[in-house]
Amino acid sequence: MAWTRAAEVALIKPGAVGGLNGWRSPAPPEFAPFWHDVESAGLPIVVHASYPRWTTTLPSGKRRTSLLHGGERFPLDGVRAPEVANMITSLICPGTQTRFAGLRNAGMENGSGWLIRMCSKG
Repeated sequence: MAWTRAAEVALIKPGAVGGLNGWRSPAPPEFAPFWHDVESAGLPIVVHASYPRWTTTLPSGKRRTSLLHGGERFPLDGVRAPEVANMITSLICPGTQTRFAGLRNAGMENGSGWLIRMCSKG
């Protein structure tokens, strides 16, 4: 991958990634070239809580928009925990972090309550 601009960090949304075989985890070997390039560049990957595609419409029927533009609050904590947990575990459990030991990851604005529940499931 040719990096055309200098970047200090890459922010990614938790969730499935489009690939050769449809939407799936970012961990399968088909994504190895990407992870290799990210590792080689020393580019930290930051997983940021965000709204999944399936939450574009709120239960009230209103579309999710900024509160300043007539939108509604959305209970993000109940939505983000599964997506964030799935994303982080998909980078650890299938061995992505082992195959690319130089990958640097961080989480931002993801909350942490889900982490305790995930680790206690044994």
